[in-house]
Amino acid sequence: MRLYQRLPTKHLQRIQQDVLNILPDDLFAQTTIIRLTEYDKHLLELPSIHQLLREFEFSQYVLSIQLHVTGPQVTIPIHCDNGFIYSFNIPIANCSNTYVSWYSTSAIPETVRVRDDPAGLTYERFKPTDCALLERVEIDGPYVINTSIPHNVENLTDNTRLMLLCRLHKDIKLAYMEQ
Repeated sequence: MRLYQRLPTKHLQRIQQDVLNILPDDLFAQTTIIRLTEYDKHLLELPSIHQLLREFEFSQYVLSIQLHVTGPQVTIPIHCDNGFIYSFNIPIANCSNTYVSWYSTSAIPETVRVRDDPAGLTYERFKPTDCALLERVEIDGPYVINTSIPHNVENLTDNTRLMLLCRLHKDIKLAYMEQ
């Protein structure tokens, strides 16, 4: 099973601009990790997002779409996401020199509830000392990533990173990820 697959598109700049046009000006002043759920509905209404999802035949498989903001010099804890296997991640701003890393571990994770999540979303968190690095990739373009394997995100820059996450239904079959 693959950990990630880059999915190039000629529409990336249009998507980035469309998403940035609906966001508040002070968004890039954030210094922590936040999920902007109040914009989810607006994102789903953007024609450029619909076009991209159709391009990769993801439209019928999208569970949720959200903006993920990671402040400067922030590393998200090693974790596994619950409820889905794949996320289609689209860089919106300041994603160069930011990375997703995957890890192997035999440790039992701690279940953590996502702060301020109305649906009670949880994830499985691991201690870094219990994990060994498998692979690391710079997310500088659209990627499908496997979120069921322990992973984390690093923003090594002095800028706030903005990534669009399209969570895909766990029943989706992606042959290129199963090789």
